Amino acid sequence: MSTTASLLYDAHSGSTGADGSKSLRYRVVEADSLAAARLAVMQIAPLVHDGFLYKNQSYEEQGFGIWLFTLHYHLPGQQASTRNNDFVVNFDTTGGRAKIFYSDETVAVSVPPGQTPPQFDGGINWDGSRFEGVDKIAPDFKWTETHYFPLEMVDYSYRRMMRWMTGTVNDRPFRDMLAGEVMFLGVQGQTKRDTEEALVWEMRFSFHASPNLEGLIYGDCAPVDKAGHDYLWIYTAPQEDTGAKKVVGKPAAVFVERVYRRTNFVDIGIGDL
Repeated sequence: MSTTASLLYDAHSGSTGADGSKSLRYRVVEADSLAAARLAVMQIAPLVHDGFLYKNQSYEEQGFGIWLFTLHYHLPGQQASTRNNDFVVNFDTTGGRAKIFYSDETVAVSVPPGQTPPQFDGGINWDGSRFEGVDKIAPDFKWTETHYFPLEMVDYSYRRMMRWMTGTVNDRPFRDMLAGEVMFLGVQGQTKRDTEEALVWEMRFSFHASPNLEGLIYGDCAPVDKAGHDYLWIYTAPQEDTGAKKVVGKPAAVFVERVYRRTNFVDIGIGDL
């Protein structure tokens, strides 16, 4: 089983304290650490409850992977707010550079009269033994999200998990993108005071998107699909072009390699939508 959190419908959930605060209680199961338990709670707990803002939390370990959490809420302006429901997005679609070895289409060929042009099946810059390719501007999409977390959420276990997840690719849909299209580039965090002088974590998460591609065709090879951050390479074999009486390179096999691990981006703690 995976770590899960659920709201407890007992006498304490939704209760109002003497100071006008409110609280919600959650039960977590199958959590092997405080960080895992806290993350499960923060993924489902509201930041605003009946007009009250999230303030902080307390917890109790029950043993056997079971934890109880109490989340405390206060009226706006009553005490400092973490404001971790607010976040800022910055994005950049400035094109990146990519090396390509095959074109989408050969649109023109010119040879001396009476000669037959060699057929390279879209290969670019054949040097007699391999294609040298060409650099091109390619679509690129990078973005950052700045979120504000409660001070206790970003502990050592969470920081270790962020190190481990850096350089991984989403194993299920994330934001508006498909599995395999988003790479987590890492996070930068610092503590700061929010507008009401509460100490919170300001966390800047960076991502890089590359689209999944389907039905890619090279030469006579069967169509292949490529996830956004997988690596595709083509084995080119020299063959004689009898019409042009020349040795040319032909795609003999197409390989798609998975070079980045897949992880569940829900564990980052900023939602999956």
